[in-house]
Amino acid sequence: MAGIPDSVPLFAVDRLCSSGLQAVADVANAIKSNQIDIGIGGGVESMSMFAMTNMVDPNTVSEAVFEHPEA
Repeated sequence: MAGIPDSVPLFAVDRLCSSGLQAVADVANAIKSNQIDIGIGGGVESMSMFAMTNMVDPNTVSEAVFEHPEA
């Protein structure tokens, strides 16, 4: 949905708390070690929203995800 082609390599971190920080650190380390030239690191977690709910509840996912075939 961000316009990045599905041919671009992806590495996902699923640590719940602090996965965004870990993603940024992983990208920085890969750039520093010349494994990649450029990267995007970020996180979308919000544990307070899911503390008492099912983390894959379709009612909590943006409608845009369901409208995008690749997503």
